[in-house]
Amino acid sequence: MPIELVRLAWSYAPYVLGALALFLLWKSILLVGGTEIAVMERKYFGASMPQGRVVAMSNEVGIQARTLGPGMHFLIPFLYTATKFPFSTIGENEVGLIESIDGDPVQPGTYRTPNTSPSR
Repeated sequence: MPIELVRLAWSYAPYVLGALALFLLWKSILLVGGTEIAVMERKYFGASMPQGRVVAMSNEVGIQARTLGPGMHFLIPFLYTATKFPFSTIGENEVGLIESIDGDPVQPGTYRTPNTSPSR
């Protein structure tokens, strides 16, 4: 390979690295609007979910229990994907019913289950 070609390739290296860095930064930032919520899904590098579970904890692959509220968030670009959904609003003279598809059942006489998220 001629020496001029090597010099030419090295002269473009900073631009290529800069473009790669900008691309990774662009893919890392997630903007969630004021009336939205983002649901995260971990794609790689984690434990499998136990049989019968639908929602994954922080170290498991799958749709995560943690959601992202309004604001700017930074994600590892190729490990997580996020999908934004509008908030559900319940009007003043309306009744809302939320049905869970995963987790412990609510005991009679209570309105929530104990916190089962892993300690940080």
